Amino acid sequence: MTWVSFTNAANWLQDLNALPHVQEIELISCDLGTFPRSLSHVNFTSLTTLDLRGNYINSTIPDWVFNITSLEFLYLGGNDLHGFFPDSVTKLTSLKALDLSGSVFQDGFMQVTHISNLCKLQILCLSSLSGSFPDWLGNIKNLKSLDLSSNSLCGSVPASIEDDLANLSSLKSLDISYNSIYLNKSDDWIPPFQLNGLYMGFCQILPKPHFPKWLRTQPTLDELYLSNAGIKEAFPNWLPSGLRYLYLSDNKITESLHLSHNNLSGQIPHCLKSCTELATLDLGHNNFIGNIPTWIGESLLYLKTLSLRSNAFTDMWLFIKGSELEYTTRQLSMDTLIDLSNNYLSGNIPEELAALNFLNHLNLSYNNLSGRIPNGNQLQTFTDSSIYAGNPNLCGPPLTKNCTLNIAKAGEEEQNEDSSKSRMETLWLYTSITLGFIIGFWAICGSLLLQQTWRTSYFRAIDNMFDKLYVMMVVTVAKYKRKL
Repeated sequence: MTWVSFTNAANWLQDLNALPHVQEIELISCDLGTFPRSLSHVNFTSLTTLDLRGNYINSTIPDWVFNITSLEFLYLGGNDLHGFFPDSVTKLTSLKALDLSGSVFQDGFMQVTHISNLCKLQILCLSSLSGSFPDWLGNIKNLKSLDLSSNSLCGSVPASIEDDLANLSSLKSLDISYNSIYLNKSDDWIPPFQLNGLYMGFCQILPKPHFPKWLRTQPTLDELYLSNAGIKEAFPNWLPSGLRYLYLSDNKITESLHLSHNNLSGQIPHCLKSCTELATLDLGHNNFIGNIPTWIGESLLYLKTLSLRSNAFTDMWLFIKGSELEYTTRQLSMDTLIDLSNNYLSGNIPEELAALNFLNHLNLSYNNLSGRIPNGNQLQTFTDSSIYAGNPNLCGPPLTKNCTLNIAKAGEEEQNEDSSKSRMETLWLYTSITLGFIIGFWAICGSLLLQQTWRTSYFRAIDNMFDKLYVMMVVTVAKYKRKL
């Protein structure tokens, strides 16, 4: 009954408790407001799922919840639960998933006794809490998904806890984003689990903020979120090794890669070319250099959001395959964003850019672009001059700068350049002729002057040639006289 208002339903729990065979209760965002403090008798003998997320419940968790021993899925996140961390949760020995995110427990993560009783627990979400790193996580052997994001976890993680975490051999998804964690074994951040998802965005991993090399051993990695992780090395070509796609979107709908606000350097790695279903590519605020690769437009055909702002790219390219690329109705309906601002792009804006018919947002500000802004049906709809701000040599609408003077100046510069080029070509021609004559003359005459045997042979050959010519001429004249 998600999104059904229970504001005036004071006895909702008692009414549901009268249904002994109910198996699932899902009351997400129903404005429950509070937890009934007690039940005379817990009648939920068949209940496996209790989902009360997003109800602004401002109370402690009542004990009767932990008496429903048949529970397998308990979702209480997105409320205002408080009190102490519920040690009684260990009574729910059938529990497979537990979500307590957004609660405000005193003393944060307290020591939970008998946590090993939760031997079937696979999903644990404790995001948006606070406190020190929980030292009992390593005892949940079958854990597959662990969410400790947005907990303000900071300081050093004890080496014993790191060893315990290494026991989580079944872990597939780990989210410790929005924290500041210091790992004692900091060479590779965390133990090498076989992960499907890794979220470490806005999480300053100290003291060696680099890509953990064990990522190449994660053949099933599906989700990777590393924005603002403080990485200070070149993007490794092995990062997507063994991967077909990278899924990094928080909403898990589109395939996205977010590596913004790091210190990544070098060129955009060619290995990303294989991520053909990327819809969002955010590499902004790094130190990438060189040309923007053409394969971004040729291979990433589903790309609808591209952010490369605040890097050091120097060349602009036509990133769409043009008439060779057929866009479906679905693709044409997408909001498409291209952000190339704050780079060092130089040269004119390609005329083909004006032919794009699916672009919703464009940002070319603060580069070194020049010339007339291309005319096109869609580009003319971008009337915000800030799109082209920081390019003093651009002209034409929507900018107020007139291109006439620039064109005349450019024509004069081009004429001067052609004249200078012609003079250089003439000078080079005469220089080549002179050098050729000098080299040819001394190659022959110099050798005759220096070598006596060569001179003798040369002049003897000349004499022989003249003798033969003389004989041939005399014989020819004699034959001609006899015929007369």
